Amino acid sequence: MKAQLKLRFKNYGGQRMVVVRSMQLTQKKTTATFKQLDGVIRATKPDGSKTSYTHKCGELDKTVPIMIGVSRAVLESVIFCHQEDSSWPLQEGAVLKKRFDDIFDSARYTKALDVLNKQKKGLASKAKDISGDLKGLHADKVAAQDHLKRKASAEKAIESADAAIKASDDKQAALRDEKSRINDKLRKLQQQEQGLQECRAEVDGLERSLKYLEERLADSALMDEDDDVLAATASSCVENYSRLAISAPRPCFRPKLGHDPREIHATEWSEQNLSQTARDHELKGA
Repeated sequence: MKAQLKLRFKNYGGQRMVVVRSMQLTQKKTTATFKQLDGVIRATKPDGSKTSYTHKCGELDKTVPIMIGVSRAVLESVIFCHQEDSSWPLQEGAVLKKRFDDIFDSARYTKALDVLNKQKKGLASKAKDISGDLKGLHADKVAAQDHLKRKASAEKAIESADAAIKASDDKQAALRDEKSRINDKLRKLQQQEQGLQECRAEVDGLERSLKYLEERLADSALMDEDDDVLAATASSCVENYSRLAISAPRPCFRPKLGHDPREIHATEWSEQNLSQTARDHELKGA
């Protein structure tokens, strides 16, 4: 024996649907076997065309509530509630709670709440880790800012040092030039010192000759006998002394006298006396 149960409805999109559930009962001598056949879902499109889908019974039980847009618990306990089971709101607390949990899908809500709590804990843990990382980054930022300040200060110090080095280089160049000028003056002074020493040597020789002539002039007997020799010697001394007086500076010409006026006057008088004596002897010889 075969039987069919048809349900006509509109899905949540407004499309007309027909669900056909087929059953078969086989009667034997002592037993009867009940079997559910594959169900069929027919859909009517807006243009009037029809489409059929074949589903197994388990799939059909899941597909129909989805098409209607309500849960299976609402279909069984509210929409298609059997007359014998219509008093379920008066049942005991545990059974009633289970019914309401199925209708309002509280188990799904509880699972979602558990998932949200787990996610909240996970996010709180991540937020804690991020907060720790943020503190570390803040410390790094402060250290970086301090390093930047120190870098700027170091750059200023480097600029100041470069300016000081440049000034030192300029000063060193000026000192080199000054050293070069001083070395030139020193060489000139050394040359003058050498000339001074030569002048001193000649002056010493002339002073000895002058002293010798003065001693000879003091002796009148010697003057009568060697007038020509004395005149030649005096003339040579006067010429050499005059040449030194012209070529050498005055301090160089008299290195042993110092600045005493009496010494300078005595030396000049000796020169004049020597020159006069030399001229007198030249006249006598003539």
